[in-house]
Amino acid sequence: TEIYTLSLHDALPIFQASGMIVNRDGAVQALLGGTDYNTSKFNRVVQARRQPGSSFKTFVYTAALENGLDTEDVRYDEPVVIQGWRPRNYDEGYRGPVTLRTAFALSINTVAAEVANEVGPEKVAEVARRLGIQNMPDRNVPPSIALGSIEVTLWDMTSAFATFMDDGKRVDSHIIDAVYNAAGQELYRRPPYTPAQVLDPEISHRMTSMMGAVVLRGTGVAAQLGDRDVAGKTG
Repeated sequence: TEIYTLSLHDALPIFQASGMIVNRDGAVQALLGGTDYNTSKFNRVVQARRQPGSSFKTFVYTAALENGLDTEDVRYDEPVVIQGWRPRNYDEGYRGPVTLRTAFALSINTVAAEVANEVGPEKVAEVARRLGIQNMPDRNVPPSIALGSIEVTLWDMTSAFATFMDDGKRVDSHIIDAVYNAAGQELYRRPPYTPAQVLDPEISHRMTSMMGAVVLRGTGVAAQLGDRDVAGKTG
């Protein structure tokens, strides 16, 4: 069974959107830069930088697991202030003690902010950079990075998420495998590529399990595909 990573970003105006699908090898299976090329030639997959929002929490919790935290560790969903920043939940409510797995599945902002502050925003940025997000700062990282305040491209986000489906190996997405001329002569072939192991496979598997909980019982239930295994993060 082929496994795909699919990401979608809304873009302004609201009737524009972008999408990208890659397989386990990083080969791009589909790329949607907008609704109509004649209307807009702006490719929202590679050119648009958007705040990824809560989908960025995936890197927060990856950093947490690397830092020794466990998916069943408990943190408190309660009002929090970090360097004058007051993150709030979407529903404006608080749930008290929750496991990290539940906090991730329900996309609780306060806990994500607390966890990012606990492991360090720079560590979160480093994880994202290691997985393929190119424009991450390496110093003076704002605590709001926990909620996806730093703009990224859809290309980078899709490639980074694909790391989890490949047992922690970095997936560098590509469009062209080979080029031939009209006579069938090969002009170019993508060189052999050995992906770097950027995550411990165990961390990758645990995060995939947490993303599975998002779809099974969290904010991503609408993405369920019958009996098929689906993992992801809403944003």
